[in-house]
Amino acid sequence: MTSSTGSAPSGDPELVPLADLRFDRRSPRLSEVPSTSSEEDVLERLWRESALEGLAASIALHGFLASEPLIVERAGAALVVLDGNRRLAAVRVLAEPAVRDRLGIPDLPAAAGSVSARLQWLPALVSRRDAAWQSVGYRHVSGAQPWRSYARAAYVAWVHEELGVALDRVAQSLGDGEASVRTLYRAWRALRAAEAGDVFHREDRWTSHLPFSLLVAALDRPGIQEYVGLADRSGEGGPVAEDRLPELGDLCTWLFGRRSRDQAPVVRSHEPDLRMLEQVLRGPSALAALRQGQTLAAAYAISRDSRRRFQESVLAARHLLQEAQGAMPVRAPEQTELLRAVDDLVVLIQRIRDEIEGTDPPGAPRLLTNS
Repeated sequence: MTSSTGSAPSGDPELVPLADLRFDRRSPRLSEVPSTSSEEDVLERLWRESALEGLAASIALHGFLASEPLIVERAGAALVVLDGNRRLAAVRVLAEPAVRDRLGIPDLPAAAGSVSARLQWLPALVSRRDAAWQSVGYRHVSGAQPWRSYARAAYVAWVHEELGVALDRVAQSLGDGEASVRTLYRAWRALRAAEAGDVFHREDRWTSHLPFSLLVAALDRPGIQEYVGLADRSGEGGPVAEDRLPELGDLCTWLFGRRSRDQAPVVRSHEPDLRMLEQVLRGPSALAALRQGQTLAAAYAISRDSRRRFQESVLAARHLLQEAQGAMPVRAPEQTELLRAVDDLVVLIQRIRDEIEGTDPPGAPRLLTNS
């Protein structure tokens, strides 16, 4: 990992030919676009999903503002657009009739002749990726269309892992708190671990858009952290224990669904769905029901029944122990066997208490008997 100061691009913009500009496949905004997509595929994706009609109409009327130049990096004969991919897409739609025909955009206001000619050359600041990260990050969290949570996480991972910038500095560049950036990075690493472990793949998700914020919020819940074996909750260490990768795959499937299995996501919203899921994961019967394909609501109902039975059983056990204490003779016979049974009760009670408190300390005592 290298370290970067991230100084903003400076100097006067220069006019660069539209024909030389390329979309930045490493841009956080394009992080959900498959790496195999062509330039035309990227353009279509941006047009369909980034609400470019208003931007294109404004450029058609006023031209491309020199006060807001693109930020580009040289890549051989091409110029990769580090900042301004939405604007590049809008300009190409305006400047290339074939693109409008292919995308079916007949009613877009045509650029005036003089404006259309000027769109063949656009103002740009030529920079390097490792020097432009702060400027790129700031523009995309404060601009007209801020990054979604997955794009923000991709930016955090790129700047931290490739440029060697500490997470607290990344947080400053985004205007976020350090804790918020760490939760983004933790979820990013968890999703990458799921893909590396072949237990889930983003391309197999149910919806066209990845609701990454659900994973960010899910991994902030203690019950879900425990289920996937979150090894380091700060986001810096390993995201999940290796032997819990199947559980991580389950979680991603419940959050994002799987087209290959014709399986829709069971979690549709942050609340109450994530709270319900956390409760389901703490009950073996409810968890088994969810894994067998029952709805989240049905599995949650089972978990509520289990909690009620558990509460009734604990209260009944307390009553029986109170009766046993009242019936205890002055000198109980077979003391050794009774003491072993009492020791087992102590262990069971401690285990139950640990479960209620959400703890499972290492080296916990074991039952002395199986009876």
